[in-house]
Amino acid sequence: MSSIKQSMVSISVLIPPLAIILIIVPLTILIYGYCIYPLILLVVSSIKSPGLKKVKATTKAMPTITVIFTFAFEETDMLMERVKNIFETDYTSKLIQVVGVGDGPETQLQVQELNVNIGNHTNNQNIQFIATDKKRGKTTAQNKAVKIATGKILIFTDANSKFNKHTLTEIVTPLVNNIANENITEPKDEINSPSHRTGITVGNLTYTEKGTEKNYWKLENKLKTLESSVYSTIGANGALYGMRKKDYIHLPEHSISDIVQPLLQLLLNNKISSFIQSAKVYETTPQGYYSTYFRKRRITARALKSLPIVFPLLNPLSKIKYSNHYLLSFFFISHKVIRWATSMLLIVILSGISLGIYCFTPTPLTFFLYAITLLFIAIISMHIVIKNNIISPLLSTICHIYLTFLAQLWAYNAILCDINTNTWESADSMKFPKR
Repeated sequence: MSSIKQSMVSISVLIPPLAIILIIVPLTILIYGYCIYPLILLVVSSIKSPGLKKVKATTKAMPTITVIFTFAFEETDMLMERVKNIFETDYTSKLIQVVGVGDGPETQLQVQELNVNIGNHTNNQNIQFIATDKKRGKTTAQNKAVKIATGKILIFTDANSKFNKHTLTEIVTPLVNNIANENITEPKDEINSPSHRTGITVGNLTYTEKGTEKNYWKLENKLKTLESSVYSTIGANGALYGMRKKDYIHLPEHSISDIVQPLLQLLLNNKISSFIQSAKVYETTPQGYYSTYFRKRRITARALKSLPIVFPLLNPLSKIKYSNHYLLSFFFISHKVIRWATSMLLIVILSGISLGIYCFTPTPLTFFLYAITLLFIAIISMHIVIKNNIISPLLSTICHIYLTFLAQLWAYNAILCDINTNTWESADSMKFPKR
């Protein structure tokens, strides 16, 4: 009996330091990822000269391009409007090919209707809609589109995105080097120039309506700007990014292409990703918390499933070392991995707090704090189901964070249970921006 008491005493002695470790370590990681890392980029970018030169390109020098977007099942009028918007840009129409890919055989009838509409209402024969034989997701659809692409530059976008007049010119210009004269040997100083090394150009996504998602992307774009000025943007965004067709790498269907492609270009081809502020693309702010939640959980799960592709290349213990191996690992872990692990780190922090409460203040205060926590969760949950999304900016922001937390938890479960997250359904909130 005395031995049991002694062991209980020894365990009780270990609980306080364990609780402190469970709180401090993950909290430090979160503070670093969300606060210290951006400050490091800000300081370094202010010291280092910007990495991307402005490339002047005439109309004659501009290459042929293929604009690719995928869709699940959208309104035909919206997809036709998307095509119209692409040709309304100042990029020469004769140099543009558009390929729209429907995900799955259920889009086949719509694809046929779209191709008929294209033939009846436009004189441009360089527009094509196709469908995949099975519902396999965005990456597989993109792979199929690239096989029939005729442009030297590939532009990936979303079906519900909208370009302004100069978007295509701005996103293509930094990629022009080495396109018009691919077979000509260039001087060494030209080869080593930042614009020559640009393998992927990343567009500036802007949401057209106010909300927490718009505020988030403002911060994300600022971070991409800093990364681009210091070294290379880590990850693109599905709304707009461009690359040379000869550099495209066909990825497995479970991967998220706008994150994996930039990393592989840098590791395998030593080509950076540059954030182009002037290449603006617009989307409507997701309407409703449910659509936001389902979108976030799908994107997070696909990102986590992409890690097995990327981590062997970034592993510091790997015998094969790629160009800028350690620097890229630093950027990727600081920007992406910590974010994807946020919910897991928060759970560890809550576990530490629970241990601390149990250790230092038993019963009354413990039940009071947990009651407050449950009430807090209940209030947020009630806020989610209210049709009028915005009660107050504060509640809306808290709700957005809460949904991100839940979406990440679902994504962790999807990885453990091998749930298919490759495909998506058309969101009820998907609208073509009126900007």
